[in-house]
Amino acid sequence: MNITARVFQLSLLAAFLLSAHSLFADEKKHVIAELTYEITGDTSEPAVKRYVGLQVGDSFDSEEDFHEAVDDGRQVLVNYRVFDSVEMEKRILRQDAEKVEWAVTYRVVDSWTLTPIPYPKYSTSSGFRLAVRTDYYNAFGSMTDIQLVTGVNFEKKRNHRKNGTFQMEPRL
Repeated sequence: MNITARVFQLSLLAAFLLSAHSLFADEKKHVIAELTYEITGDTSEPAVKRYVGLQVGDSFDSEEDFHEAVDDGRQVLVNYRVFDSVEMEKRILRQDAEKVEWAVTYRVVDSWTLTPIPYPKYSTSSGFRLAVRTDYYNAFGSMTDIQLVTGVNFEKKRNHRKNGTFQMEPRL
């Protein structure tokens, strides 16, 4: 068999495989028709919506793209690490020849996210310092972080009347 016939056969096979794939491919659009958030705790719904990044009416070319986007939204919430639990439910509402409409529900339960961390610090210029760094993740339910550092300095002051006293000076 010569090369021209072989190339012709391979091109026919490729054309057949491509046309067969398009016959069996899912050409329906997958649309988010309902998107709800059930939040137990102080976190606000707009903050969770901002992190998930999906909206009602978002359309996807394949069911695989839809599942990937919805699962990514759940994973973003899990990765933020301020919730005791994150659950996601998806179900088909309506289906016709052109599209599939989905209802998606995210359920989150807040956790305690205020973390005080005490630490000592010493400097030759300012002396001994006892400080507390407090991290507040998901501050006031806004899904933003706040860090507050406070401390107390223990400085040895030289005084003519007293031979060295320690003085506490609280600072924020």
